[in-house]
Amino acid sequence: MGAHLRRAGCGALDGDAWKAHGSGHHVSSADPAREVISDSPAPAAPTGTPQTRIWLILPAVQFAAFWAVWQWVAQRLVDIPENITGAVALFVAVGLVVRAVSRGEIAVPRMGIPIALMIAYAVSYPFVPPHIGAGLAMASIGFLLGSMMGAGIRAGLVGLLVLALPIIPSMQTHIGYPMRVAGAVVVSWWLHLLGFVVVPEGTCLRWGTNLVLIDEPCSGVKMLWSALVLSCALAGWSGLNGRRTLAAALGATAVVFAANILRETSLFLLQAVGRGTAEDPMHMFLGLAVFGVAAIAIAWMVSALAAPSLKAASTQGDCQAECAHDGPSNNRATSGKKPVLLAMLAVCAVAALVPLLPLTGGVDLGARAAFPGWPVEFDGAALTQLPLGSMERRYYSSMAGHVARFGDGHNQIVLRWLGARDPKFHLSERCYRAYGYTITRQPGLLDDQGRRWGVFDASLKGEKVRVRERVWDTNGQQWTDEAAFRWDMFWRRPVGPWWSATIVETTVP
Repeated sequence: MGAHLRRAGCGALDGDAWKAHGSGHHVSSADPAREVISDSPAPAAPTGTPQTRIWLILPAVQFAAFWAVWQWVAQRLVDIPENITGAVALFVAVGLVVRAVSRGEIAVPRMGIPIALMIAYAVSYPFVPPHIGAGLAMASIGFLLGSMMGAGIRAGLVGLLVLALPIIPSMQTHIGYPMRVAGAVVVSWWLHLLGFVVVPEGTCLRWGTNLVLIDEPCSGVKMLWSALVLSCALAGWSGLNGRRTLAAALGATAVVFAANILRETSLFLLQAVGRGTAEDPMHMFLGLAVFGVAAIAIAWMVSALAAPSLKAASTQGDCQAECAHDGPSNNRATSGKKPVLLAMLAVCAVAALVPLLPLTGGVDLGARAAFPGWPVEFDGAALTQLPLGSMERRYYSSMAGHVARFGDGHNQIVLRWLGARDPKFHLSERCYRAYGYTITRQPGLLDDQGRRWGVFDASLKGEKVRVRERVWDTNGQQWTDEAAFRWDMFWRRPVGPWWSATIVETTVP
């Protein structure tokens, strides 16, 4: 009985390095130019050796090189504390690495892809948003660690590390908004079948005189993030290769979209009978129940994807055990890696130095308009300019344009003027949330002048205010949703200038 075994070098052995048919054979590497196959069983031996374990220092060097990324992550956590959710993905990724190290599954790393990603990080650093550079950094670390642990966890590990970044707000802007628009269209189809006359308007559903907003919490972005973390974790644990992990992630995305449509439809029906507000326990129960069903579907899907590869994974494990003690091959592989190692260290040095260089870049913000000055009245009421409050000084000082606070005898009004596109621009809800206020979203408002307003209540230490805000330009366009505004700024690139009004009512119904 014979078998054919193809070998790609024991020193760089991982799940992709072996393709075998049959089992119970031992490979002898006494002759480097020839492979001798023996039917005698191989002694059990760990794959992690001192020669391979020392390579674990390399990810630490990478970590130090990306110091600017960790500085950005820390600032994001301070500005938006809810970003700490990413620690869940990081914890799972660390668990996969610890599991592989404890089992001795360590090989000499493959540095081609990590080096390419680090070069991309260094070259693009002055020109791309920070979360893009952070994604390149995390992917580089993930590919390096994954190549040491085996292809079975590589793709899942890369996905988990990228998802560990504080990217949910960016996902809300670039993914959440189109998900909400698409969700409004699909939900309207289902409601038509149930007899409701509903018309989708952007991220809203118009039902008679009511305008029901599909807001950010109902966009499904957080559910999508959780589903991707779950699929990557299960894929890494089950040893799925890159293509199967990608299939699991795409399947999880489809499952989440369908589940979120079910949730949005159910919430509309609850609101139709006077329930389904953010404070209603049914709101949270529906979200948890729908995600529970989606999680079961994702787990089943990953299990189905893993089943065909279990036998192959077992064979690869046998091959790794047979060749783990092959010292000469490990030494040859290690010595052959020295030029690549030097290149890796050089690229790490460049990546660490680039953020310190006086480079300029960024997005072309377009021509800047001239500031026309502040209005003397607003909605027929005379305005009295007031000093900026602590919140305005803290969160608006770094933005382009102009900001001022006014009183009209009843409410406080914060006006902002933006003469050119500014990636830092955001609506006041984020400022209130970062300042420690508890936010409760309210239905949108359409006033007698046809202007739309986003409305929310903010409470902190017994103080409660109602805030309504909107953004508009001189061409008649208006926005009440930050994600919609930022989406248009990024993709449609309209020409300003823009005005923003935030009205703070101290008397809350």
